[in-house]
Amino acid sequence: MTQVSGKKKHWLLSPWTIFAGIILGCVIGVGFKDFSAHLTVLADIFLALLQMCVIPIIITAVVSSLARLVARRVSVRFMVRLVAIFALGLIFASLMGLAAGLWGKPGADLDENARRSIGQMIAQYEVKAASDNAAGTEGLAGFQKVLSLQMYSAP
Repeated sequence: MTQVSGKKKHWLLSPWTIFAGIILGCVIGVGFKDFSAHLTVLADIFLALLQMCVIPIIITAVVSSLARLVARRVSVRFMVRLVAIFALGLIFASLMGLAAGLWGKPGADLDENARRSIGQMIAQYEVKAASDNAAGTEGLAGFQKVLSLQMYSAP
């Protein structure tokens, strides 16, 4: 087995490589729409796998950082401050959402027909989502469906 030196892989770490990939993706997406339509399943699978990796990494980082803080007896004061700031931020965000809802009154000026049609659309979506979850698919589309059913990825 041959070993590839780090210098040969150095171009993969360059920001210019990422920029070229973005440009190439835009050119393929805009210029070759038929070809790019075939890549959507692979792209969705890639993004779902990326989402599956990000959340465990974030949780691991937070838990290990908190464990290190707890291990040091001196940092109890920081833990109390951290919990207090987190609770205050949560309360502040909740109050901002409540104020925005009370001030903006979303849907208040909709007539009865619009409300009824929105309710029907939601009910139809729920029935369709339940039947889609019950029906199995095969191949890449089935794999993509399994990934989209994860708790942190909305279908």
